[in-house]
Amino acid sequence: MASTTSFLYFPQALGYVPLSPENFPLNKTKNKKSDISNFRKIRNLCVQFLPPLLYSFLALSVVLTFIYRNRNSSTPDLVSLLKQRGTYYFVLSFKAACHLYCATYIKLDMLYERKKIAKFYANFFALLKDVRCQNNRYFSRFVAEFVIFICTITFWTLEMFYYMRTSIRATPQYAYLVGVPATLGYFHSTFTFLQAFFLIWYLEVLKLIQTRIQVQFELREIKKPCLNFPGINDLQNLREEKPYLDLYFKEEDTKSEMVAQAQDLQSLLLLYNKVRLQGKEFSKLFGCWITLDIGHSVLRIIFSAYFIASIISKRDPSFSQIVQNFLTVLVYSYLLYMVAKRGSQIDEESREVAKDLEYLLEMEKFHIPRDRNLQLERIQITTKFMNLDLRILTPILATITTNLLVLIQFHSSSARSCPNGTD
Repeated sequence: MASTTSFLYFPQALGYVPLSPENFPLNKTKNKKSDISNFRKIRNLCVQFLPPLLYSFLALSVVLTFIYRNRNSSTPDLVSLLKQRGTYYFVLSFKAACHLYCATYIKLDMLYERKKIAKFYANFFALLKDVRCQNNRYFSRFVAEFVIFICTITFWTLEMFYYMRTSIRATPQYAYLVGVPATLGYFHSTFTFLQAFFLIWYLEVLKLIQTRIQVQFELREIKKPCLNFPGINDLQNLREEKPYLDLYFKEEDTKSEMVAQAQDLQSLLLLYNKVRLQGKEFSKLFGCWITLDIGHSVLRIIFSAYFIASIISKRDPSFSQIVQNFLTVLVYSYLLYMVAKRGSQIDEESREVAKDLEYLLEMEKFHIPRDRNLQLERIQITTKFMNLDLRILTPILATITTNLLVLIQFHSSSARSCPNGTD
């Protein structure tokens, strides 16, 4: 649980967890309300409001700087300016606008929904407590991927500002207009890891439920032979059949421990439905944000692939920029795959758990109450637009290919008609 809480501090610093530290289990104290100092109250308010408002202020300052620069330009008409400079600068401006919008909207909307988010986190940690889930088999790889991603985008950010200062000797205004949106876009992508964080814990809980279901199967395999136990005349033959006796006495101590830890079917049913309801709550609360984040990643892939094509068409193409944009395509493609894969794993694992539970309940002739909170339905992470699984990758690939071809065609036509189109 300590590693769980520790990870949340990073997205909290980026404005994606607008909660006070007291909302995390390790930080909950038994102090009375009168013991809470004014300093802690101010600190909690700063933790909740300062990160999202700070990043929103950065985005607003970029917009205001762009308006100010446009008004003082020799060609004040923005449309004329974009026509003069070609498709490349239009895509660059549109890319910056997407970064600012996605990073700002999600943070401010999460801040607005902070009460629902606080309730969601309370239910999430209560679920982990109920299932006694302390470790996660997927967490080590998750942390490694997160650290690699943070190091990569930090290096790209520093390299971008270094390139603007040394190679093109950009003015501070230009560096601010280009660098800040790109930086906000890079670090906004950590929201994908926040999604994956919840998904790997749902998957881990389902794995634990499946393990306990397997215990129930093993227990019933032990009891079944007792129903057809041989008669007294066959006892001598029974003693001579060692493999048959192994069925009863093999690993007796291990079996007794499993019996002590196993839960009955009703508790397993209740536990599974807690995960199912948590998945629905996650889909309802995060659905719009997930859709917007996926759209941001798709646009990032399209723009980076387009920049590769446009840079190659220059007289002196920059090899480092080509490599960076190519790696951007790979990284953001993997982010899409990472989240979609976890969604598919949850779907498959929940389907298996529901099938095994239904079999055990039918075998025990256990009647499931007609309660919407007690249903053997598979768990699907959904939004209003799609199901979060690997099947979304096919239409995403088609969308990327189509839009990339259109952009390249526009770039070719603007390069022929505009001498500055590819400069």
